[in-house]
Amino acid sequence: MVFLARTRSGLREALDLATVAGGAVSCSAAAISENGFRSHQGVPLTRFSDSISFAHVEDIARAIATIDEHHPGVRIWLEQHETRAGSNE
Repeated sequence: MVFLARTRSGLREALDLATVAGGAVSCSAAAISENGFRSHQGVPLTRFSDSISFAHVEDIARAIATIDEHHPGVRIWLEQHETRAGSNE
């Protein structure tokens, strides 16, 4: 499985989950700095070169397509949370 994280907190959570469940993590550029990415060790991590906006369906679709190219047939989990109003962000 591959976890797709878009925020720093989501990335921390995804890395923890991938450590336990196995798999890899892909993340938005906003989730980790280039230096942080270069020094990362452990769970396989891919950093997109730009930020992924989950408010734009096209961004999500591109990210999923890219992950699917590198991990064909693997389940992809997306970071998403509810806003205060109860709608998904």
